[in-house]
Amino acid sequence: MKQKSSLPVFIVVLFIFGGCVGHHKPKPRLKLGETIQGEIIEAIGEVLIDEADIAKTKRLSLIEAQKKAIEKVVGLHISAKTLIEKAITIEQRILSQSDGYIKKYDIIDEWIEKPFYKTKIRALVLYQKITNDLDGLGLLQKPQVANPRIAVILKGNTENNLTDNKIIIANNSLIQPLLDKDYYIINTKHQGAVSKRKSLSELGALAKELDVGILILGTVQGQFVTGFDLAGLVSFRTAINVEVYKTQTNEVIMTMNKSASGVDIINDMAIEKALKSAGGQIGEELAKKLAHTLAMKSIISLSISGINSLNQIEDMEKFISSISGVNNFFLRSFGNGKAVIDLHIENIGVKDIAQIFEKNSYPKIKVNRLTQNSIKCNLGFFAHPPGL
Repeated sequence: MKQKSSLPVFIVVLFIFGGCVGHHKPKPRLKLGETIQGEIIEAIGEVLIDEADIAKTKRLSLIEAQKKAIEKVVGLHISAKTLIEKAITIEQRILSQSDGYIKKYDIIDEWIEKPFYKTKIRALVLYQKITNDLDGLGLLQKPQVANPRIAVILKGNTENNLTDNKIIIANNSLIQPLLDKDYYIINTKHQGAVSKRKSLSELGALAKELDVGILILGTVQGQFVTGFDLAGLVSFRTAINVEVYKTQTNEVIMTMNKSASGVDIINDMAIEKALKSAGGQIGEELAKKLAHTLAMKSIISLSISGINSLNQIEDMEKFISSISGVNNFFLRSFGNGKAVIDLHIENIGVKDIAQIFEKNSYPKIKVNRLTQNSIKCNLGFFAHPPGL
């Protein structure tokens, strides 16, 4: 009799303990990818095991998994620097509000990996709500792709006849080549007001007020040339020195200086000729070099079609962020199989990035169109990389 009963007892014991051996993997209801309500995301949470309260350990592990799901969305929108600087705000206002951002979830797996208890979930995350709330907290950077607005501020020495009216002549000659290249220059009304400001803090405040991306600050010096017989003519020589500030980062990205002379029978005309010549030279050089300088240290727009989930965007972020010269990756929008991303770049150009995309085998990216500050491409596939 004992031998007959041992088999069912063994089966019962196996059934009871079978659920405790290995991982618990219920079949998920949610499928990865974009939905009308949000995005289905997988995430793993882990906490130290509290042997005295396993139920609490499991609950905290689930909460951590939910926070990780939300973090995936947050991390695609803001930089690591902002995550650190605004850690308390993000934790209190976003990450701790899992009930407000996760509509539903499935527990995919739970297991012990000492000293941690781990929980893997698949959650429906309200992607757009997180984006809106990050924006409401002022944590999303404004898109800054395309030619920036420019303020040109030249200051002269009135003791050498370089009055405000004369400085405007140099100013207009400087900005014309930039206007020809489709840069937007703030008008001379603002420039006249700013010429009276002294400190950089005041200039920075005005730059924000006027919403300019580039601030060109310059000094104009000049004097009449004497000691030569010019047969009744007068000669005036001027020198213009400028520094080009990128207002977002408060750094000098270019410096240049030009000198020129003007000769005429009338003093004012000699001054004007010198100022027009020097200002024009500065403007021509800026028009040639500024676009390249900004392209090598700027923000470009990356538009990718064929993206079906935030998990794929996360993989793209890992790949693109590994490219030398790409400093930051910001997700601007995602929907209908398309993602728009801002890339902060330095010492690398749009063409360089496009060539890396084309040569890469995983993920496979086909570049469709390039401009000075944008790349449009298609995601071919996300097959497993070689060796996996």
